[in-house]
Amino acid sequence: MGPSLLRLDGLDWVGWRQHADSAELSLVPTPAGLPPLPVDEGEYLLTLPPHDRGEEVSHRMLFLELPQGYQEYELPEGWPADNAARPLRITDRVWSHEELMRLLPALSGGRSAY
Repeated sequence: MGPSLLRLDGLDWVGWRQHADSAELSLVPTPAGLPPLPVDEGEYLLTLPPHDRGEEVSHRMLFLELPQGYQEYELPEGWPADNAARPLRITDRVWSHEELMRLLPALSGGRSAY
């Protein structure tokens, strides 16, 4: 419980605050001086959910690598872009690398995921 820092390649630092029954992300100022030493590093995928081409999608999905696979998270209000905290929904789904690679074309709608 409590705050942690998360940084995905090329994106701003975010604070990850875990509560008993929920989690939230919010932008945090870039740490002064040397960046924090990583406690853990791994692969991730930040992408759109499955959708029809041309359909407007307002939220994202995040898959973070854990020892047992890629944990799926939903960002119903999108990635934090201002000072407001954004909810992070932890799903009960953990994907293997193979499953996630098969799912990737459906998630990206035929486009590259980012």
